[in-house]
Amino acid sequence: TNLETQMYYYYLATTYIELGFEGLHMGQAAMTGKDDTDFRCWEKILKMIRVYAKEHARRHYVIINAHIPTYKWMTPEGVSLGDFCASPIRIEWAEGEEDHAASEDNPQRCEIKFNYCESPYKSNGGGISPSGWKTDKYPYLVEFDNWGGRTGDNTKRWNRFGYDEISWFANQPDWYRRQWLEDTTLLIDSFEENGFVAMPGRRCAYSQRHGKMVNYVMNSSETFGDSWDDEATIKKIFERD
Repeated sequence: TNLETQMYYYYLATTYIELGFEGLHMGQAAMTGKDDTDFRCWEKILKMIRVYAKEHARRHYVIINAHIPTYKWMTPEGVSLGDFCASPIRIEWAEGEEDHAASEDNPQRCEIKFNYCESPYKSNGGGISPSGWKTDKYPYLVEFDNWGGRTGDNTKRWNRFGYDEISWFANQPDWYRRQWLEDTTLLIDSFEENGFVAMPGRRCAYSQRHGKMVNYVMNSSETFGDSWDDEATIKKIFERD
């Protein structure tokens, strides 16, 4: 809501657009905009960014999202401020699973669930997009979020086995990680609601085998060295019809 903050957001956005970026993530928009009545300040700054993109962006448009359900980031007139919803993948313990250390034969099984901690599955509403089209349900992208690595806390709903999402994923046996990626992307595809999984490429995570925070890297170990070697599975997912 401060003019100086708005100027800084605009400066950053226009700089990225000049560098050729075509998508901008606005972070925790509900938190940074908690004093922004009806999101009018957000509306103002995003309109300015879109006007700039219309002239300077490579395709004369910039795609904008934030870490907030799209149907909650709207003007009172029902116009969305983002082009799609970006959300943590929001994993929950699998049915019957109990807290334990992951091993080769006994992974820490988790699954996605509806209506869990503001997950977008089967719940992300619709409205009018910034470019004028209407939908009953906005597209969404879910990612393996990171917020602390090894938290050691299972009392909060978003922590699983004491990890944030990417750290949970990084500490599972190879076969389970790859099976989980394939099964989960197929499941989200089956919802037929334009939902997609952001493949884990490179993200800070707590690694049990390293005993510290490192970068989870999906690349082949032949080309990257100390990586998780999930590249072939991710390529296979991208190649699906």
